[in-house]
Parts: sequence; structure tokens; C-alpha cells
Amino acid sequence: MKRDEEARGISAEELQQVLAGGNRTIEHQLHYFASSLRGTPQWKRARRFELLDLIEEVGMPAFFLTTSAADLHWPDLQLLMMQQEGAAVDDIVVDDGGRNGRIVRNPHVAGVFFSRRLELLLEHVVNSQGHLKHR
Repeated sequence: MKRDEEARGISAEELQQVLAGGNRTIEHQLHYFASSLRGTPQWKRARRFELLDLIEEVGMPAFFLTTSAADLHWPDLQLLMMQQEGAAVDDIVVDDGGRNGRIVRNPHVAGVFFSRRLELLLEHVVNSQGHLKHR
């Protein structure tokens, strides 16, 4: 819309009148602009079309991976952070009450831990061509 001379300096009332009059040019420009704003329906639509184009070009994926950092539910991560905070290795029992606080105090540890877990998963499950490893 910045580039469109007729849209510059237009008020909300004037915009409503233009749209009510049947001129859809500005509406199309707004939708196009919104496709660059992450999370908008237009952005999601644009990503969906990108994915469909990729499937058409490369083919349907046989393996699809969605990752989620379930950091509150990883005992290994919690034990690591407890050790870093000075807990004795022999006495460690993961207490549910402190899980969130440890993540808040150590987001960098949780981030590195998640990245490493993902690297290991890909290293042991997916080969260099992006195919699943078979045993």
C-alpha cells in the first residue's frame, strides 16, 4: 500500500467507502502485505502453497518430523541442571516443583540440550540424503 499513491493518507472511513464501492485493489494489497506477517491467515496460506509447490516438485515426503521442546519432561535435562546448580550427584531426585524454575534460570542449557537431542535423532535416524536409515 505504501507504493500506491491513492492509498496514502487514506482514513478508515474513506477506506470503508472505497471497499463498499467495489474497488478491491486496496483489499488485495492488504492481503498481500499480510502474507508477510507471521501468524496471519494470509501468511499461513502462503506457507501452505509453498509446501504444496515443494511436494509437486520433489514428491510427497515419506517422513515428517515435528519437534517440540518438552523440556519440563526430560529427566536427563533436569538432572543436568540440578548438577550445575550444585546438587550432589548421589542425592539427586528430580523434584517436580523446581522444573519450571530451572528452565527459566537456564534457558541456554535447555536450548543446547534440545539442539543436541535433535542432532542425535537425525544422526541415528536420517541419512545424509534425508532418507530414513534402515537396519
